[in-house]
Amino acid sequence: RFFVFGISEWSSVFTKAHRLEYVPNYLTKQVSQEMKSHSLYLFIPVSVCQAFTSHQAHVVPSQHSRQVCFFPRHCPDSSYNRPVDYRYSTTAIFLSSEEADTTKTSSIQVDGNKEEEEDSLELFMADVTKVCNELRPGNRDKTLPPLFLRKRRIGYPSMTNTWTVDDWDKHCSRKRYAHWLFGFFQSRLLQRVMPMLSIHFLWSSLAVFVWKRVMSESIISKVVVPLSSLSLMSSFVAFLLTLRSNQGLSRLNDGRKAMGEMVLYSREMASLVASTIYPRNRQLGLKLMRHVAVFGWLLKGFLRGAAVNGSDEDIIRTMLPNKADADYVLRQRKPPMAVVSQLRQAFFHLGKNHQISTAEEIALDHCTQYLNRCIMVTEKILASPIPPLYTALTGRLLIFYLFMLPYALQAANILGGVGTVIISTAVAYAMIALDEMSHICEQPFRLMPLFHLSKKSMMDVADCVLQLPPDFETGEDISPNCPTYWPSDYRKGLDF
Repeated sequence: RFFVFGISEWSSVFTKAHRLEYVPNYLTKQVSQEMKSHSLYLFIPVSVCQAFTSHQAHVVPSQHSRQVCFFPRHCPDSSYNRPVDYRYSTTAIFLSSEEADTTKTSSIQVDGNKEEEEDSLELFMADVTKVCNELRPGNRDKTLPPLFLRKRRIGYPSMTNTWTVDDWDKHCSRKRYAHWLFGFFQSRLLQRVMPMLSIHFLWSSLAVFVWKRVMSESIISKVVVPLSSLSLMSSFVAFLLTLRSNQGLSRLNDGRKAMGEMVLYSREMASLVASTIYPRNRQLGLKLMRHVAVFGWLLKGFLRGAAVNGSDEDIIRTMLPNKADADYVLRQRKPPMAVVSQLRQAFFHLGKNHQISTAEEIALDHCTQYLNRCIMVTEKILASPIPPLYTALTGRLLIFYLFMLPYALQAANILGGVGTVIISTAVAYAMIALDEMSHICEQPFRLMPLFHLSKKSMMDVADCVLQLPPDFETGEDISPNCPTYWPSDYRKGLDF
C-alpha cells in the first residue's frame, strides 16, 4: 500500500518531517527540475506516513499519475540488485529500469532545494560488502609471514585461521598421526628451525668423524665429557624451556581472550546501538555502527604495525564516508582509541540531551569501557615480553648443552658414529623446536587470525542492524532480505 503525494501536498508533511527519505542519486537533478513545476509525485509507503498521523488529511491520491516503475527488490532489467527496505524508502515516478544507476543514494530537502548525502542501511550494507568481497576478499591473510602463506600439499588446520567444524574433525581424527608423519618435511616448524638444526648436524658430524681423527695425537683428544655430568645441565635446560613455553602459552591465551572480547563487545555495542540509538536517530546510529565495524581492523593494524600490516586506509575511508571522521581516525597515534573517543562523545551528548535513559547510557558506557580494556590488554602483551635476561640464559645454556652432547654420547660408547649423529640431531630438534614455539607464542598477534576475526566482527556488527528480529508487537518479519556480504556458500542454502 502506498500513498501518492503531489509535491505541494508533501511539503506540508515535510514541515514536521524535516527530511525526505532516501531517493536514488540520479534523480537528484530531475527532482530539482520537477519541483519547480510541481509535477513530481512521490509514492510513500504507509508505514512511513503513519509517523505523521496528524498530517494524513493532506494525503490525497493523485489524479494525474503517469506511467511509473517502482523500485523492485531485485530488478532483473537493470543494474540495480540491492534489496530495498520499503519501510524507509521513497519511490518517485518517471522511473524506468533503463535509467537505474544506483551506485549512490542521496536525500533531497524539499524546503530549500538543498542536496546533501545521507547514510542509509543500503549504503551501509554496500560498504560492508565492498570491504568483505573487494578490498579484503577471501580468507587469506596476506600480512602473515611468507612461510605461513605457502600452501602445503597435506593441508592441516593452523593457528593462523579460525577453525570450523571440519577442521576440528580433522584435528581429532585418528588419521592425525599419518598426517603428522607424512607431513613432517612440510612442517612449518621444521622449516623455521632448519638453519639451527643444520648447523648442529654439521657440528655433530664434525665432532664424531673428523675431529677425533685430526686431533688424535693432541691433548684435546684425551678430554672426555661424561654423559652423566651433562645430564645435570639437561635438567636445567629442560626446566627453563618448559617454564618459558608455559609463559608463551599464557601470553597466547591472554591474546586470544582479548581478541575474543573484542569480537564480543563490538557485537554487544552494535546491538545496543541498534536497539537504543538507531530507532531515535538513524544517522547517528549508522555513524556509530560504522565506527564499531572498523574497530577490529584498527586494532589489527595497531598490533601488527604499519611495516607488517600495511595501510587499511581504504577500509577506513570506505566505512567512514565522512572525511572529517576518517581523517581523525587515520592521524591518531592509537587508531582504536579514536573509536572509543567517538563513542563516548556521542553517548555524552545523547545523555545530556535526554535522548537515552540513564540505564541505556550506563550499558553503553560499560560496553565502551570493555572495548577500551581490549586495547589495554593487547597493548600490554605487545609492550612487555618475557624478560630478555631469562630468554638469553635459556638460549646460552641450550647452545652449550647441544655443543657438548655429541662428545658426551661418543664418550659413553653406547652408540656408533652414525647413531651418535642421529640421536644428537633428534635431541637438538626437540629442544630447538620447543624454544622456537615459545617465541612464536610470546608474540601471539603475529600469527593469530586477526584478519578473520576483524572480518567476522564487521559482519556481526552489520547483522545487528541489518538482520533485526521480527517486530515485537506485530510479529512481522522486518529483515526479509539476505545481506550481500554473507558468504556465497551460506547464502545458497537459504530460501530468501
